[in-house]
Amino acid sequence: MIALRISSNIKNVVKISSGTIAGQLCSVVSLPIITRLYGPEVIGTWAIVNSLSGIVNTISDLGLTQSIMVCELEDLENQYRAVSLLNMLLCALTVPFVVAYCWALAYDAARIVLISIFTLAYAVTLQQVQINYTLLNRRKCYNVLMKNPLINQLVAAFVSIILGTAGFFTLGYYVGVTLGQVVTLAHMKRAVGIRLGGVSIAYCKKMLARDKDFVVCQMPANIAVQFRNQLPTLFIGSLFGTAVLGNYSVAQKLLNIPVTFVGQAIGNVFYQHIAAMRGNVEGIARFAQRNMRRAMLLAVLPMSLILALGNPLIVIVFGDGYELGGAMVGIVGFQSLFSFLTASMKGIDIVLGKQRYAMLAGIGQVTSMLLFMMLAYLATGDALACTTAMVLGFMFVQISYYCALYRYMNLNPLRYLIQVCGALLGMIVISGAIRLALSVISIQV
Repeated sequence: MIALRISSNIKNVVKISSGTIAGQLCSVVSLPIITRLYGPEVIGTWAIVNSLSGIVNTISDLGLTQSIMVCELEDLENQYRAVSLLNMLLCALTVPFVVAYCWALAYDAARIVLISIFTLAYAVTLQQVQINYTLLNRRKCYNVLMKNPLINQLVAAFVSIILGTAGFFTLGYYVGVTLGQVVTLAHMKRAVGIRLGGVSIAYCKKMLARDKDFVVCQMPANIAVQFRNQLPTLFIGSLFGTAVLGNYSVAQKLLNIPVTFVGQAIGNVFYQHIAAMRGNVEGIARFAQRNMRRAMLLAVLPMSLILALGNPLIVIVFGDGYELGGAMVGIVGFQSLFSFLTASMKGIDIVLGKQRYAMLAGIGQVTSMLLFMMLAYLATGDALACTTAMVLGFMFVQISYYCALYRYMNLNPLRYLIQVCGALLGMIVISGAIRLALSVISIQV
């Protein structure tokens, strides 16, 4: 019975990954064209829009999106409607704060309007996609989820390239990426089959009272995680300019490939599986430990390859002006290992009822990353030094977070420490061996 269950999980991971791989291949093929059409400045400005959208979305659902995965079946449709409408309302209310942020950075009026409009459009569609994804994941609609990345990337690439070729060297990219989300959302909503409609005030009050842990713990955790994720973008963009930010952005795009290809697929299946085991801490612990070990083994080789080949790949693929991004890959790659593991363990804190752990970890990471980056900036004024400091602050708190979860599940945290240190050492050794082999080959040639 266990063998059949594992086999089914692997099959579902492969199914989701196949769509992700197809979508990412489309992105890999189109990205060199897009980066050459638009340049680091446009890519960097979109990174700001993306960051602001992510931050807006941390409060736009009050942390209730994930409650769709674990609410009672009879409440599912009303829960979906309430969270969807709440998201759209709160996104609209955040526009003045986006304008204030742009004004504080002394952007001109045209740029403020541009960023504000696309932040609102992208924030709404981004969170609506996540809400619908959560519901479809609960229903195990993996055939629908499999197509999402391909639809998104195809539309974004096609529209961006067409508009860029037509001479829309700023708006083209923004419109393309946003339309990719809109079409993906339309595809998902057709499969969901629930009209938004109205939701009674009584149900909303009931939902907020019943799911207060999501509001009290999950929303602050989401805010902290988003600030943690977007802190490098906001910090680098503010202190070093959008060109340097464009370099950091392409480094992240390269490093996110294995996270998106495999890590997120593992995490979605993992989350659905442990949600069905809610209350069985011992069973969740065994499954989580096995999942973590497999995720580490899967992550080491692709991460090592990117560490070894990232510098020349970025210059070759993305063109001139992205050399700094190649150097950043060798630093941020170690943080991306933890991003892969976190994606693979999606929902573990929610199912265990330990959102407080994620909240404290997120707050700790924002604090440590900001402190380390500021110290590095004051000491050196160098973007690479700030990036290194950021990675060290992130890793320290992330390791502590998983040790705390292991203790709660009555697992040995020392075992996790040994495994993660082995994975980090493996990345260093394998990437170093690849670089050495390439240098020997080039000398002989």
